[in-house]
Amino acid sequence: MLLTGVKPEPQKWNNCGPATLSMALSFYQWSGTQSDIAPILKPNDRDKNVMPYEMVDYVNTHTDLRALTRIGGDLNTLKSLISAGFPVLIEKGFEPANISEGWMGHYNLVIGYDDVAQQFTTQDSYLLINTKDWQHSKGFTISYADVEKNWRAFDFIFVVIFPPEKQNDVLNALGPLGDETLAARSAYNRAVAETASLTDVRDRFFAWYNVGSSSVALQDYVGAATAYDMAFNTMPDISEKSRPWRMIWYQTGPYFAYYYTGRYQDVVNLATQTLDAISEKVLEESFYWRAQGELALGDQTAAIDDLNQALTVHAGFGPALELMLQLGVAP
Repeated sequence: MLLTGVKPEPQKWNNCGPATLSMALSFYQWSGTQSDIAPILKPNDRDKNVMPYEMVDYVNTHTDLRALTRIGGDLNTLKSLISAGFPVLIEKGFEPANISEGWMGHYNLVIGYDDVAQQFTTQDSYLLINTKDWQHSKGFTISYADVEKNWRAFDFIFVVIFPPEKQNDVLNALGPLGDETLAARSAYNRAVAETASLTDVRDRFFAWYNVGSSSVALQDYVGAATAYDMAFNTMPDISEKSRPWRMIWYQTGPYFAYYYTGRYQDVVNLATQTLDAISEKVLEESFYWRAQGELALGDQTAAIDDLNQALTVHAGFGPALELMLQLGVAP
């Protein structure tokens, strides 16, 4: 099964999110490119990440199409959606063989599958960079096992784009995962099981992190904080070369968990550690959450400075603007 009609698009520097979203939209004859999307999703071209919810917001507010995101997908979810005629955008772990930067997050657009060969077909904006005649790329194959292993790092999150009149078709293809709470519960149950069943230490780190992220989605912040503690306690056991030290760039659930359990200093410490580990401090979410922690600890001056930093990194970043307004401070 292979969906055709996606327009391949190699990513520009640090631009896999907008490029992959552009390819997904092209399936529906959307005429733009990543250059139309990036200035809105990441006004600062040094920004390291676009969140799935930001992609959904872009589709729902800047196109005539609709989009939804869920956690807790599996291989059958991908096949069901593709069979129904919908490409699926997933976020996964990525370790390019030709660069030494280590583990990072990356987006793929899944457009086909082959049960005999046990592999999916994807369009990959990074692999397209060095592909001759990329305009005619039919996609790249990846085994079911590798998709599952790499997708685990992001709690099996996916984004589906569809015409408004096809919403029921999408929901039917998703089954129970069409309900956001049921999807989060499914993700939680799987992650809990995997903390016990997985033998690779990095996979267990991801499983514990997923327990935390799924718990945040279920608004169980106490359980989430405990799970994230377990994940971070596992991190030193992972070889330094394989350590997913960029995790907070892409998934900010620990900030929610620690903040909503009153662990404000842990919020500040985690944000500081995350920002200090990056040469270009271009993580608006970390500045925002450090400001939240600082406010809770009574340091409004530091909080305002961090909110301004967040808005410098990402002009118009909604959460930072809203908090500034609540403080009665002009950004």
